[in-house]
Amino acid sequence: MATKAEIAAANKKAEKKAKGSAKKSDKKSGKDKKGGDSKFKVWFKNMIAELKKITWTSRSDTFKNTLVVLLVVLVVGIGVWVADALLVKLREVVYAKSVAQAAEEAEAAIIYFRAMISPWL
Repeated sequence: MATKAEIAAANKKAEKKAKGSAKKSDKKSGKDKKGGDSKFKVWFKNMIAELKKITWTSRSDTFKNTLVVLLVVLVVGIGVWVADALLVKLREVVYAKSVAQAAEEAEAAIIYFRAMISPWL
């Protein structure tokens, strides 16, 4: 024979099972069991409640942080600009030497070629 505790536990299980099936049917209809708000309204109310829990920074802290970000962006931008200018100058020096060297080599080749064909002219 079952004890009172076992009977009470069985009753609780049966109630939970009944509530679970009621919740499933409520989920399908979009209403809670009281015939109240839809899922979207509940979600929206919960979202507003969560937004009220947020600790927002003060206006002065936000302004200071914005200034720090702008200053860092400015410093990094100037650094990139200087590095770019130096690399452009380096490229121009390398190309200028390459062009000058190529011109000298071409002139030497022309002189050599003229020296080679001058006996036949």
